[in-house]
Amino acid sequence: MVTTDCDHQVQFFGTDDALVLNVAHFLAVPLLRGEAAVVIASAEHRELFAAELTGHGIDVAALRQAGRYVDLDAAETLTLF
Repeated sequence: MVTTDCDHQVQFFGTDDALVLNVAHFLAVPLLRGEAAVVIASAEHRELFAAELTGHGIDVAALRQAGRYVDLDAAETLTLF
């Protein structure tokens, strides 16, 4: 039997600024612990999340290269379901 500890969250935001701040914080927690994060979002939002993380000293490019930060296009990913 395989067991995993997983958390899933759904939140709704009135503005992109609130969305970006909350998602970037959510992503930063595991990344700063040495873990990985996966983002499925529009290109615009992925860029905003990466910029926010970078602004807080997180090297998104290096994390992508290491396979610890995976950001996927929402529309493309949806076609796979």
